[in-house]
Amino acid sequence: MKQNNTGRIIAMIVLTIAFIALVFGFACSPKNTRKTEVNANVIVENGEATYRGFRGEFNIARAGKYDIHVNWWPEDDPGFISGFVLYDLDGSILSFCTGQKVQAGFLPIRLEKAEYRFEIKIFDSEERLNEFLNDCGEDYTSDGDEFTGYRDGQWHVTYTITASLATKWMLFILAIGCVMYAVLMALIIFRMCHEGKPEYDERQKLVNGKAYEYGFYTMLVLSVIYVLAWFMGIADEFLSPGVAVMLITLIVAAVVGIYNVLNDGYIAVNAYEVRVIAALSAILAVNVLATIGGIRTGSLIKDGKLGISSVNAFCGLLMLALIVAIVIRKARNKKEDDDEELEA
Repeated sequence: MKQNNTGRIIAMIVLTIAFIALVFGFACSPKNTRKTEVNANVIVENGEATYRGFRGEFNIARAGKYDIHVNWWPEDDPGFISGFVLYDLDGSILSFCTGQKVQAGFLPIRLEKAEYRFEIKIFDSEERLNEFLNDCGEDYTSDGDEFTGYRDGQWHVTYTITASLATKWMLFILAIGCVMYAVLMALIIFRMCHEGKPEYDERQKLVNGKAYEYGFYTMLVLSVIYVLAWFMGIADEFLSPGVAVMLITLIVAAVVGIYNVLNDGYIAVNAYEVRVIAALSAILAVNVLATIGGIRTGSLIKDGKLGISSVNAFCGLLMLALIVAIVIRKARNKKEDDDEELEA
Protein backbone atom coordinates (compact mmCIF):
# COMPACT_ATOMS: atom_id res chain seq x y z
CA MET A 1 0.00 0.00 0.00
CA LYS A 2 1.12 3.54 -0.70
CA GLN A 3 1.62 5.75 2.32
CA ASN A 4 1.87 9.53 2.04
CA ASN A 5 0.68 12.74 3.61
CA THR A 6 -0.24 14.49 0.37
CA GLY A 7 -3.90 14.86 1.30
CA ARG A 8 -3.09 16.34 4.68
CA ILE A 9 -0.54 18.72 3.16
CA ILE A 10 -3.13 19.91 0.63
CA ALA A 11 -5.60 20.40 3.48
CA MET A 12 -3.02 22.47 5.36
CA ILE A 13 -2.36 24.60 2.26
CA VAL A 14 -6.07 25.25 1.64
CA LEU A 15 -6.64 25.99 5.33
CA THR A 16 -3.70 28.41 5.37
CA ILE A 17 -4.98 30.19 2.24
CA ALA A 18 -8.38 30.59 3.89
CA PHE A 19 -6.79 31.94 7.08
CA ILE A 20 -4.60 34.41 5.16
CA ALA A 21 -7.67 35.63 3.29
CA LEU A 22 -9.54 36.05 6.59
CA VAL A 23 -6.73 38.08 8.18
CA PHE A 24 -6.05 40.23 5.13
CA GLY A 25 -9.78 40.68 4.53
CA PHE A 26 -10.08 42.16 8.00
CA ALA A 27 -6.87 44.21 7.73
CA CYS A 28 -7.69 45.58 4.28
CA SER A 29 -11.40 46.14 4.81
CA PRO A 30 -12.44 49.78 4.65
CA LYS A 31 -12.48 51.26 8.14
CA ASN A 32 -15.25 53.69 7.23
CA THR A 33 -14.11 56.19 9.84
CA ARG A 34 -14.77 59.89 9.40
CA LYS A 35 -13.02 62.28 11.75
CA THR A 36 -13.23 66.05 11.92
CA GLU A 37 -11.15 68.21 14.22
CA VAL A 38 -11.90 71.90 14.67
CA ASN A 39 -9.65 74.29 16.58
CA ALA A 40 -11.61 77.31 17.76
CA ASN A 41 -10.49 80.45 19.51
CA VAL A 42 -13.67 81.63 21.24
CA ILE A 43 -13.82 85.17 22.60
CA VAL A 44 -16.78 86.34 24.69
CA GLU A 45 -17.12 90.11 25.09
CA ASN A 46 -20.05 91.78 26.82
CA GLY A 47 -21.87 88.44 26.83
CA GLU A 48 -21.51 87.94 23.05
CA ALA A 49 -19.34 85.18 21.53
CA THR A 50 -17.35 86.23 18.48
CA TYR A 51 -17.23 82.62 17.27
CA ARG A 52 -20.67 81.19 16.55
CA GLY A 53 -19.69 77.66 15.61
CA PHE A 54 -18.77 75.40 12.73
CA ARG A 55 -20.65 73.51 10.03
CA GLY A 56 -19.28 70.37 8.42
CA GLU A 57 -20.24 67.17 6.61
CA PHE A 58 -19.57 63.47 7.00
CA ASN A 59 -19.34 61.67 3.67
CA ILE A 60 -20.49 58.17 4.59
CA ALA A 61 -19.16 55.75 1.95
CA ARG A 62 -20.85 52.63 3.31
CA ALA A 63 -24.23 52.24 4.96
CA GLY A 64 -24.29 50.67 8.40
CA LYS A 65 -24.42 51.32 12.11
CA TYR A 66 -21.91 53.95 13.20
CA ASP A 67 -20.51 54.90 16.58
CA ILE A 68 -20.52 58.68 16.99
CA HIS A 69 -18.00 60.16 19.44
CA VAL A 70 -17.69 63.82 20.36
CA ASN A 71 -15.00 65.41 22.45
CA TRP A 72 -14.15 68.88 23.64
CA TRP A 73 -12.29 69.15 26.90
CA PRO A 74 -10.42 72.46 27.32
CA GLU A 75 -8.09 72.85 30.29
CA ASP A 76 -9.93 75.91 31.60
CA ASP A 77 -13.67 75.89 32.14
CA PRO A 78 -15.02 78.11 29.34
CA GLY A 79 -17.62 80.78 30.04
CA PHE A 80 -20.04 79.30 27.51
CA ILE A 81 -21.66 76.01 26.54
CA SER A 82 -20.86 74.14 23.34
CA GLY A 83 -23.27 71.96 21.45
CA PHE A 84 -23.09 69.28 18.77
CA VAL A 85 -25.95 68.35 16.48
CA LEU A 86 -26.08 65.74 13.68
CA TYR A 87 -28.79 66.13 11.05
CA ASP A 88 -30.60 63.37 9.21
CA LEU A 89 -30.88 63.41 5.41
CA ASP A 90 -34.20 65.23 5.60
CA GLY A 91 -32.72 67.95 7.79
CA SER A 92 -34.22 66.72 11.05
CA ILE A 93 -32.04 66.35 14.12
CA LEU A 94 -30.62 62.84 14.40
CA SER A 95 -28.64 63.28 17.63
CA PHE A 96 -27.19 66.07 19.74
CA CYS A 97 -25.41 66.88 22.98
CA THR A 98 -24.43 69.98 24.93
CA GLY A 99 -21.97 70.73 27.69
CA GLN A 100 -19.20 72.91 29.00
CA LYS A 101 -16.83 69.95 28.62
CA VAL A 102 -17.85 66.78 26.82
CA GLN A 103 -16.40 63.33 26.18
CA ALA A 104 -19.32 61.26 24.97
CA GLY A 105 -20.30 58.44 22.66
CA PHE A 106 -23.75 57.79 21.26
CA LEU A 107 -25.45 54.46 20.78
CA PRO A 108 -24.79 53.06 17.27
CA ILE A 109 -26.76 55.06 14.71
CA ARG A 110 -27.87 53.74 11.32
CA LEU A 111 -26.39 55.91 8.56
CA GLU A 112 -27.00 55.50 4.84
CA LYS A 113 -24.47 56.04 2.08
CA ALA A 114 -24.74 59.82 1.82
CA GLU A 115 -23.44 63.12 3.14
CA TYR A 116 -24.59 64.02 6.64
CA ARG A 117 -24.44 67.58 7.95
CA PHE A 118 -23.40 68.43 11.48
CA GLU A 119 -22.89 71.62 13.46
CA ILE A 120 -20.89 72.79 16.44
CA LYS A 121 -22.72 75.58 18.22
CA ILE A 122 -21.64 78.13 20.84
CA PHE A 123 -24.18 79.26 23.45
CA ASP A 124 -23.24 82.40 25.34
CA SER A 125 -26.54 82.76 27.16
CA GLU A 126 -29.20 80.61 28.73
CA GLU A 127 -31.74 82.01 26.32
CA ARG A 128 -29.85 80.73 23.27
CA LEU A 129 -29.25 77.35 24.90
CA ASN A 130 -32.94 77.01 25.75
CA GLU A 131 -33.89 77.90 22.20
CA PHE A 132 -31.60 75.20 20.83
CA LEU A 133 -32.82 72.56 23.27
CA ASN A 134 -36.43 73.39 22.45
CA ASP A 135 -35.67 72.88 18.77
CA CYS A 136 -34.23 69.48 19.70
CA GLY A 137 -37.36 68.58 21.65
CA GLU A 138 -35.62 68.85 25.01
CA ASP A 139 -37.27 70.66 27.92
CA TYR A 140 -34.27 72.38 29.39
CA THR A 141 -36.05 73.75 32.46
CA SER A 142 -37.01 70.26 33.65
CA ASP A 143 -34.44 67.90 32.09
CA GLY A 144 -31.38 69.99 31.36
CA ASP A 145 -28.47 70.80 33.64
CA GLU A 146 -28.58 74.50 34.48
CA PHE A 147 -25.38 76.31 33.60
CA THR A 148 -24.52 79.49 35.49
CA GLY A 149 -20.96 80.13 34.39
CA TYR A 150 -21.49 82.51 31.48
CA ARG A 151 -18.71 85.11 31.54
CA ASP A 152 -16.43 87.12 29.31
CA GLY A 153 -13.02 85.82 28.35
CA GLN A 154 -11.01 83.99 25.71
CA TRP A 155 -10.65 80.22 25.41
CA HIS A 156 -9.06 77.83 22.92
CA VAL A 157 -11.21 74.74 22.35
CA THR A 158 -10.52 71.71 20.13
CA TYR A 159 -13.65 69.91 18.95
CA THR A 160 -13.22 66.33 17.68
CA ILE A 161 -16.11 64.55 15.98
CA THR A 162 -15.66 60.92 14.91
CA ALA A 163 -18.04 58.56 13.12
CA SER A 164 -16.77 54.99 12.80
CA LEU A 165 -18.43 51.84 11.51
CA ALA A 166 -19.01 49.43 14.36
CA THR A 167 -16.72 46.40 13.78
CA LYS A 168 -16.73 44.57 17.13
CA TRP A 169 -18.50 41.61 15.52
CA MET A 170 -15.69 41.38 12.92
CA LEU A 171 -13.10 41.12 15.69
CA PHE A 172 -15.21 38.28 17.12
CA ILE A 173 -15.21 36.49 13.76
CA LEU A 174 -11.45 36.99 13.42
CA ALA A 175 -10.89 35.57 16.91
CA ILE A 176 -13.03 32.51 16.13
CA GLY A 177 -11.14 32.02 12.86
CA CYS A 178 -7.75 32.21 14.59
CA VAL A 179 -8.77 29.68 17.24
CA MET A 180 -10.26 27.24 14.72
CA TYR A 181 -7.24 27.58 12.42
CA ALA A 182 -4.85 26.84 15.31
CA VAL A 183 -6.92 23.85 16.47
CA LEU A 184 -7.29 22.31 13.01
CA MET A 185 -3.61 22.78 12.16
CA ALA A 186 -2.63 21.25 15.51
CA LEU A 187 -4.89 18.24 14.86
CA ILE A 188 -3.46 17.70 11.37
CA ILE A 189 0.14 17.95 12.59
CA PHE A 190 -0.64 15.65 15.54
CA ARG A 191 -2.08 13.02 13.24
CA MET A 192 0.89 13.31 10.89
CA CYS A 193 3.33 12.80 13.78
CA HIS A 194 1.53 10.25 15.97
CA GLU A 195 -1.13 8.40 14.01
CA GLY A 196 0.90 7.34 11.03
CA LYS A 197 0.52 8.18 7.41
CA PRO A 198 -2.70 7.59 5.48
CA GLU A 199 -2.70 4.33 3.55
CA TYR A 200 -4.03 4.01 0.00
CA ASP A 201 -4.47 0.78 -1.92
CA GLU A 202 -3.29 0.33 -5.50
CA ARG A 203 -6.61 1.36 -7.02
CA GLN A 204 -6.64 4.57 -4.96
CA LYS A 205 -3.07 5.20 -6.00
CA LEU A 206 -4.14 5.20 -9.65
CA VAL A 207 -7.10 7.47 -8.87
CA ASN A 208 -4.80 9.92 -7.03
CA GLY A 209 -2.42 10.01 -9.97
CA LYS A 210 -5.23 10.71 -12.40
CA ALA A 211 -6.64 13.44 -10.13
CA TYR A 212 -3.24 15.18 -9.89
CA GLU A 213 -2.93 14.95 -13.66
CA TYR A 214 -6.28 16.67 -14.14
CA GLY A 215 -5.28 19.22 -11.52
CA PHE A 216 -2.02 19.96 -13.36
CA TYR A 217 -3.81 20.52 -16.67
CA THR A 218 -6.41 22.68 -14.92
CA MET A 219 -3.66 24.84 -13.47
CA LEU A 220 -2.02 25.24 -16.88
CA VAL A 221 -5.27 26.19 -18.60
CA LEU A 222 -6.33 28.65 -15.90
CA SER A 223 -2.86 30.21 -15.77
CA VAL A 224 -2.80 30.73 -19.54
CA ILE A 225 -6.31 32.21 -19.48
CA TYR A 226 -5.37 34.59 -16.67
CA VAL A 227 -2.12 35.70 -18.34
CA LEU A 228 -3.93 36.38 -21.63
CA ALA A 229 -6.69 38.26 -19.78
CA TRP A 230 -4.04 40.26 -17.91
CA PHE A 231 -2.24 41.26 -21.12
CA MET A 232 -5.56 42.30 -22.64
CA GLY A 233 -6.34 44.41 -19.56
CA ILE A 234 -9.45 42.39 -18.74
CA ALA A 235 -8.27 40.61 -15.59
CA ASP A 236 -7.47 43.83 -13.70
CA GLU A 237 -11.10 44.87 -14.05
CA PHE A 238 -12.29 41.91 -11.99
CA LEU A 239 -9.55 40.83 -9.56
CA SER A 240 -6.01 41.49 -8.37
CA PRO A 241 -3.05 39.15 -9.14
CA GLY A 242 -2.90 37.95 -5.52
CA VAL A 243 -6.57 36.99 -5.48
CA ALA A 244 -6.18 35.34 -8.90
CA VAL A 245 -3.35 33.09 -7.68
CA MET A 246 -5.34 32.02 -4.62
CA LEU A 247 -8.46 31.32 -6.67
CA ILE A 248 -6.53 29.26 -9.22
CA THR A 249 -5.03 27.23 -6.36
CA LEU A 250 -8.48 26.60 -4.89
CA ILE A 251 -9.97 25.59 -8.25
CA VAL A 252 -7.11 23.12 -8.79
CA ALA A 253 -7.67 21.73 -5.28
CA ALA A 254 -11.38 21.40 -6.09
CA VAL A 255 -10.66 19.41 -9.27
CA VAL A 256 -8.24 17.08 -7.47
CA GLY A 257 -10.42 16.68 -4.40
CA ILE A 258 -13.77 16.13 -6.12
CA TYR A 259 -12.32 13.65 -8.64
CA ASN A 260 -10.69 11.70 -5.81
CA VAL A 261 -13.87 11.67 -3.74
CA LEU A 262 -16.18 10.56 -6.56
CA ASN A 263 -13.77 7.78 -7.50
CA ASP A 264 -13.23 6.64 -3.89
CA GLY A 265 -9.61 7.80 -3.77
CA TYR A 266 -9.85 10.69 -1.33
CA ILE A 267 -10.34 8.98 2.03
CA ALA A 268 -7.53 6.60 2.98
CA VAL A 269 -8.37 3.03 3.92
CA ASN A 270 -7.15 3.65 7.49
CA ALA A 271 -9.00 6.99 7.87
CA TYR A 272 -12.35 7.71 9.51
CA GLU A 273 -14.91 9.25 7.17
CA VAL A 274 -16.65 11.04 10.04
CA ARG A 275 -13.42 12.83 11.00
CA VAL A 276 -12.86 13.95 7.41
CA ILE A 277 -16.40 15.37 7.16
CA ALA A 278 -16.02 17.06 10.57
CA ALA A 279 -12.75 18.71 9.49
CA LEU A 280 -14.26 19.90 6.20
CA SER A 281 -17.32 21.22 8.05
CA ALA A 282 -15.13 23.15 10.49
CA ILE A 283 -13.21 24.78 7.63
CA LEU A 284 -16.53 25.53 5.91
CA ALA A 285 -17.84 27.24 9.07
CA VAL A 286 -14.74 29.46 9.35
CA ASN A 287 -15.07 30.54 5.74
CA VAL A 288 -18.80 31.21 6.01
CA LEU A 289 -18.12 33.55 8.93
CA ALA A 290 -15.28 35.22 7.03
CA THR A 291 -17.49 35.65 3.95
CA ILE A 292 -20.23 37.25 6.03
CA GLY A 293 -17.63 39.58 7.49
CA GLY A 294 -16.39 40.41 3.98
CA ILE A 295 -19.91 41.26 2.85
CA ARG A 296 -20.50 43.56 5.81
CA THR A 297 -17.13 45.32 5.56
CA GLY A 298 -17.21 45.63 1.78
CA SER A 299 -14.03 43.59 1.23
CA LEU A 300 -15.79 40.80 -0.70
CA ILE A 301 -16.27 43.02 -3.74
CA LYS A 302 -14.40 46.31 -3.71
CA ASP A 303 -14.61 48.88 -6.49
CA GLY A 304 -16.21 46.29 -8.76
CA LYS A 305 -13.37 43.76 -8.21
CA LEU A 306 -13.26 40.53 -6.26
CA GLY A 307 -11.64 41.40 -2.94
CA ILE A 308 -9.50 39.25 -0.68
CA SER A 309 -12.58 38.00 1.21
CA SER A 310 -13.84 36.37 -2.00
CA VAL A 311 -11.14 33.75 -1.42
CA ASN A 312 -12.99 32.71 1.74
CA ALA A 313 -16.21 32.42 -0.27
CA PHE A 314 -14.55 30.16 -2.85
CA CYS A 315 -12.82 28.14 -0.13
CA GLY A 316 -16.18 27.64 1.56
CA LEU A 317 -17.68 26.50 -1.74
CA LEU A 318 -14.78 24.05 -2.13
CA MET A 319 -15.41 22.56 1.32
CA LEU A 320 -19.14 22.34 0.60
CA ALA A 321 -18.46 20.66 -2.76
CA LEU A 322 -16.21 18.07 -1.11
CA ILE A 323 -18.82 17.31 1.56
CA VAL A 324 -21.55 16.95 -1.08
CA ALA A 325 -19.25 14.73 -3.18
CA ILE A 326 -18.58 12.49 -0.18
CA VAL A 327 -22.33 12.17 0.47
CA ILE A 328 -22.99 11.36 -3.21
CA ARG A 329 -20.18 8.80 -3.29
CA LYS A 330 -21.43 7.21 -0.09
CA ALA A 331 -25.00 6.98 -1.44
CA ARG A 332 -23.74 5.55 -4.72
CA ASN A 333 -21.64 2.91 -2.95
CA LYS A 334 -24.59 1.96 -0.78
CA LYS A 335 -26.79 1.56 -3.84
CA GLU A 336 -24.16 -0.63 -5.52
CA ASP A 337 -23.90 -2.79 -2.40
CA ASP A 338 -27.69 -3.14 -2.25
CA ASP A 339 -27.81 -4.12 -5.93
CA GLU A 340 -25.11 -6.75 -5.38
CA GLU A 341 -27.06 -8.21 -2.45
CA LEU A 342 -30.21 -8.41 -4.59
CA GLU A 343 -28.32 -10.15 -7.38
CA ALA A 344 -26.84 -12.60 -4.91
